[in-house]
Amino acid sequence: MLSDITGDYSGKDHASWQKITVSKKVLVAQAKAPRYESGKCLHLQIELDGEKKIVFTESDVLISTIEKVSKDDLPISCQIIQEGEHFEFK
Repeated sequence: MLSDITGDYSGKDHASWQKITVSKKVLVAQAKAPRYESGKCLHLQIELDGEKKIVFTESDVLISTIEKVSKDDLPISCQIIQEGEHFEFK
């Protein structure tokens, strides 16, 4: 995972990033998932409508999926969608 993530912070809580990104086509440019005392937190640098944004989530599904992506395969174009109680890349 990459560590030099830059861009505008997308919001102060999960609801904010969800309003901005869910179901919209985004370009995931960089990602990292550092471990904290409470667990892992995914940091994503995305491009949305030509603007760089940073979003944070503790979604286990998103974290496990992005950890399988090689940094050489970034950037990737995708959507973040809600499937029931969790979020996933599409």
